[in-house]
Amino acid sequence: MASSAIDQIITIYQGCSGIKEQKILNGESILRINLNLDDLRLWGNASESHPNTNIILACDNDGVEIGQTKLTWVVGAAIRGMNIQSPSAVVELLIQLGSEAAIAPEIVSTCPGLCTEISWAFYKERHGWLCASPALNPEQLQILMKSCKEI
Repeated sequence: MASSAIDQIITIYQGCSGIKEQKILNGESILRINLNLDDLRLWGNASESHPNTNIILACDNDGVEIGQTKLTWVVGAAIRGMNIQSPSAVVELLIQLGSEAAIAPEIVSTCPGLCTEISWAFYKERHGWLCASPALNPEQLQILMKSCKEI
């Protein structure tokens, strides 16, 4: 039986020591999977504020069409929600929003439940790295916390 997306996230979380993150490298490009508990709460709250979406984006502008904006860091960002049906469409969108084409496809294999069981947030880190964080709903966050004995 295949493990659920939350089980896969728990496995990744348990494999991270200290700073709860995983870095994926492809040449000079970096994808950072952020599993810091405070950030999981932040993105979970953002997801709750954007119902019926499965992708949360930190963009530099919310007054234009999504294709006319860029992915940016979280502070001061316009948080936008979208409902996207396929991981490949998310990859295309991230590239359109300024992510490196060399690293964006890595989300397909490193973001469990993407476009299905788990909402995911994407943003840029101050060094320009693409960052992804699961935007867990309260039930999913509780499962993670209990499994990792963080409560």
